[in-house]
Formats: sequence, C-alpha cells, structure tokens
Amino acid sequence: LEVSMAPLWGDIGWQRLRHHARARRDREGFLALQAARSATPLTPGVAMNLIGLCRKSRRGADEAAFEAVHLAWQRGILLPGVPDPYLLDWQEEVTNLLGIAEVLVELAQDEMLALSWQLLEDFLSLAATRTRVPAGANELTEAMEQLAPSVAAAIRDGLAPVSAAKVPGLRFFAAKTGNSKVVLAARNAIKVLDADE
Repeated sequence: LEVSMAPLWGDIGWQRLRHHARARRDREGFLALQAARSATPLTPGVAMNLIGLCRKSRRGADEAAFEAVHLAWQRGILLPGVPDPYLLDWQEEVTNLLGIAEVLVELAQDEMLALSWQLLEDFLSLAATRTRVPAGANELTEAMEQLAPSVAAAIRDGLAPVSAAKVPGLRFFAAKTGNSKVVLAARNAIKVLDADE
C-alpha cells in the first residue's frame, strides 16, 4: 500500500484521541499525554485532536489535554500550521466549531500566539467553504478580533511575518454584507491588521 493512498495511516492508532462530553482524564487525557511525549512531530490529525480535546469535558480530559499541549509545544513537536481543522474529532465533515476559539485564545495567552492565530485562520477558511456557516464561526472571528492587536504588534516588531496579516478566511467574512456577529468581529480585526499599512 502506497503511503500517499493512506494519508492518515499514522493516525489510525489515535482515533480515540478526540473530544466528547464525557472524555476522561484517565482515558483520552492519558492518550493526550502519550502523544505529547512522541519522539517525532505530531501529525496534522493528532495535533488537531490534541488541541480539540482541550474543549470543556465533564471528567477532566480537558485539563490533561492542556497539560499535553504545553508539553508538546515545549518539546517542539506541536508546530504552527500543522493542525488540520478538517480532521477535528476525526469527523467526515466538521459542522460544529463551538468551544475551539476559547481554547485557542487561552493558548495564545500562554505564549502560543503563532499556533493559535494560524489555526483560527485555518478554521475560518474551512467555514468559508460551507454553504451554511458552522456553529461557532462567530467565536472564531471574535477571537481573532481579540488577538489582532497582539499580532499587529508582533508584525511591527519583526516578531511575526507580514504574511500573518493576510488571513484570507478572516477577510472572506469581513467582506460579507450584513451586520452579524461573525462579520462585525471580522471587520474589526481587519481594521487593526491593516492600520499600519
């Protein structure tokens, strides 16, 4: 079997690493900590579901997942641009983005801005391809509105590339008509990013 024919081959053993309301610290949380101790960089699917597991759950898996994300980041195996939003929860189609923005803002505040900003943009690019805007898209644009001043400052200070302000997914929603929450937050974020041009 050609590897190119099975792009998720390396993820097969990680299918239980995903968020659900009853995710447990001693099961999914244990898997998260195992992933964080990997000897090689995390794959797009494992990286995405490690972060996704940080969403609130009733039995402590989210706490273990946050620990695991921090460990993986410190070890250099969780890299910006690698987590793939299309693989969230290992679903065939991602339709619910509720709660992921809150996680990414918290990670950004824990010195993972590059990781969070790119993933927020990637989620919005995914949402832009849907005929119906997924639940939670407004949380994503609001998160980018919140983080935009930090990103703009990082660009000004040479700590982030100018390309960090390109954000086509965010700009897609900023260009839409109407005054919905998702559109207004996107426009406000773009104003901040474009202020120094």
